Amino acid sequence: MREGTSYIIFTMKIHILFGMIGFILLSGCNRAAEKNPRFYDAGVSRELAGHRKAQIKNLKYELSFNIPRQKEAAIEGDITLRFDLASRQEVLIDFREEREKIKEVIANGVPVDKVRFENEHIILPASSTVEGANGIRIRFTAGNQSLNRNDEYLYTLLVPDRARTVFPCFEQPNLKAEFTLQLELPADWKAVSNTYIRSETVTDDRKTVCFAPTEPLSTYLFSFVAGKLERREYTGTDVPSLLITGRPILRK
Repeated sequence: MREGTSYIIFTMKIHILFGMIGFILLSGCNRAAEKNPRFYDAGVSRELAGHRKAQIKNLKYELSFNIPRQKEAAIEGDITLRFDLASRQEVLIDFREEREKIKEVIANGVPVDKVRFENEHIILPASSTVEGANGIRIRFTAGNQSLNRNDEYLYTLLVPDRARTVFPCFEQPNLKAEFTLQLELPADWKAVSNTYIRSETVTDDRKTVCFAPTEPLSTYLFSFVAGKLERREYTGTDVPSLLITGRPILRK
């Protein structure tokens, strides 16, 4: 009888011990999962960059811009960010523009009613994300700071961290992404980007240009040019060359 009682007491102690170990491990995990206040700093802190690098994989950007002829008119944009997330969690997307330029956010097919925007970040709650594949669509007005708009052309210059002034993104070099770009522009304009043109359609006085997906790029390497451009190809050398310039330059 005493042996049976001792066995029961021993078993209970083992259960208690493992329960305490589990509690300690769970507490440690919860502390590790707590949000670092540096995540919410303006710009991209080292802590936020490290966290996103560990949590986000297979990143793709599907981007489109509607470019008017008048440089004073706003450029409306649409982006879908596709990525795999390690777990369901809050996600911060960088956008260094005014709150009013965020027109709509749709997270995994569900509109986000009240978009939280703080210190240059669109902050999606964990309730809007899922473990695994996510698709976040954002309609926005592009910022002009890095679009270099002129009367007859524009070009992007996103070095070193200015992509987020044009469109919402994860602005850190170690989160490379595949970019797919579509531009709607005046029919007499040409466009150039990181890859070749996959299709081009003219309707009345407007043109839609679709580019092939890029290889994975850091945001600062993504670029496009649109306007009244001249295209010259040089094939008589060992390395074929392509020159794109504004027409006034070639006339000189």
